[in-house]
Amino acid sequence: MTQFTIQAALSWAKDTLRTAIEPQWQDLATPELDAEILLAAVLKKTRTELFTHPESIVPTLNLERFQKFIARRNGGEPIAYILGKKEFFGLEFFVDKNVLIPRPETEILGEKVLSFLKPYDASTILDIGTGSGIIAIALAKNLSEKHQLYALDISPAALRIAQKNAVAFRVNSHIEFICSDLLKDFIFPTTPQSPLVIVANLPYVPEGDELPPTVRDFEPASALFSGRAGTDIYQRFFTEFAAGIFVQNSKKVFCDICFFEFHLPQQPFWQKFLPTLFPDATLEFFSDLSGKTRFGILRIS
Repeated sequence: MTQFTIQAALSWAKDTLRTAIEPQWQDLATPELDAEILLAAVLKKTRTELFTHPESIVPTLNLERFQKFIARRNGGEPIAYILGKKEFFGLEFFVDKNVLIPRPETEILGEKVLSFLKPYDASTILDIGTGSGIIAIALAKNLSEKHQLYALDISPAALRIAQKNAVAFRVNSHIEFICSDLLKDFIFPTTPQSPLVIVANLPYVPEGDELPPTVRDFEPASALFSGRAGTDIYQRFFTEFAAGIFVQNSKKVFCDICFFEFHLPQQPFWQKFLPTLFPDATLEFFSDLSGKTRFGILRIS
């Protein structure tokens, strides 16, 4: 096999990746960054270290692995799936094709929940649609065990990944993972502590929306799409929790506050729909770092 220096390997990879970009997604493509991240991972170096000694020869086995990574990336596979990891809230989570890749903007949702809980020594938190467990685990790392955490997902495969991450971050004893279709299969084992907080990051992409191929062809469609307008699953969720949540051998309890993430154009719909279920609640919206309205807070009491 021909020997490659770090500089030559990067140059080859960047040229290879540029040729595979679909024209309509040119603005989102980052072939230089992708090549650097993948080579740094293979060589167990930082990206900065790659440029410290660009003349260094890439060992044959590392080069072969790098070329395989580039081939996968050239086919559109996201880097997070290639490397099996993605950072969120300063933590490195394991991810694979069974879960969505964590988005940086979702960190804002976690920050809002933590800000709300700051005055409370205890609470009960339901993370609905936990996926890889990023929100529940981020909260568990920042809250004492007096805060009860339940992480729900309809996908057994996603829950296995969430549990794997919880073990890795040593918070598995703090979170109860439950396979449930929204709230349908969930019953509190004991009366929950107050406040009762729900965090929901459910599928909200309208069917038929054009998505980048890295998302469209690789991330689980069941975790992305939610009917023609993208609101079907959330509508069912809000209807379920408006009716109350069962407690074992007891009556129902009701949520105090719900934090949720949604598709940008859906704000007018939620402004009309949610008051029909929660006429006495207050509803507020807040933006992501780009200034786009993406999150809601429904205060029930």
